[in-house]
Amino acid sequence: MKIYVHTVLCVGFMLCVSCSKNPFVRKVDHIPVSLTVIDFHKKIEHLSQTQSTEQTQALLQECGPFFESFNVRIMKLGLSTDSAYFPKLADVMSKSWMKELYADVEQQYPDNAHIQQELTNAFQYYMYYFPDFTPPRIASFISGLQYSIVIDEDMLAIGLDKYLGENYIGYIQAGIASFMRRGMHKERIPVDCMIALADAEFPYNFSDEFLLSYIIHHGRQMYLVRSVLPHVHDTVLWAYTEKQLDFCKKSENQFWKYLVSENTLYSSDYLTIKRFVEDGPFTHVFTKQSPGRVGQWIGYNIVASFMNKNPEISMEELFSIQDAQEIMNKARYRP
Repeated sequence: MKIYVHTVLCVGFMLCVSCSKNPFVRKVDHIPVSLTVIDFHKKIEHLSQTQSTEQTQALLQECGPFFESFNVRIMKLGLSTDSAYFPKLADVMSKSWMKELYADVEQQYPDNAHIQQELTNAFQYYMYYFPDFTPPRIASFISGLQYSIVIDEDMLAIGLDKYLGENYIGYIQAGIASFMRRGMHKERIPVDCMIALADAEFPYNFSDEFLLSYIIHHGRQMYLVRSVLPHVHDTVLWAYTEKQLDFCKKSENQFWKYLVSENTLYSSDYLTIKRFVEDGPFTHVFTKQSPGRVGQWIGYNIVASFMNKNPEISMEELFSIQDAQEIMNKARYRP
């Protein structure tokens, strides 16, 4: 189970949706995608009330392996065939905090029409770049603020309780940091889905483990996410504030100078790599005005430069490259 996204450019290679021309827009309306969203969170709630063996079998049939993944790995209830399964399920569903989450999800997501529409368009773009791709089935679930996106075989499941809004009181009461809450809203769902999909479809494939390779790996994934979600604003794509984005654009040259002058690009130190590619309130080697994941942001710009200067390279060919230095060299990246 996987738990968990060019001719006219603005500042650097970051797409600004307010530009007069969006270089990532493609004609995709002709690409057929039939998508439905399974209301798994409603079905599992109903199962907790009926405790029906027949309904259990129906959920197994409809949701495949995800049903038991939800039971065993996500909610720690055990298999649906265990004698204690129904009492455990009923107990967790009766908790006041779970009932509150269900009520708040129902208020914000009375149906899944918006999610279905956004993901249908994203998968049309995805199939534009990867024609042989088969979109996964989609389901919604509630896990008590544990998981955002789960990919299990042919199912992509969305934890709706992780998308109730940056200022949702439950997140604040749970002590979730503000930099994390910036991505916990409805508009972020397609982004997180595509990031999870990119991570599942294109795991790390470079032969070395230098920081350069990791920032290009993540940058390559984010370039794909930007390509399949061309209308998503940069603040949503990166879960940055406008001030943080502006700081990144103004400081790109300084970021790069630091990485080059300190020879940090070719470090294989785990903590160094983590410092630049993992999330956090800011990137510690820079000022507190900087956001986390600056390495990913730089990696995206390198990949965007590479694709801009090598227009004959397809998306499939981009992800087939196993040498990050090749991308770096051909990008001719000069912030």
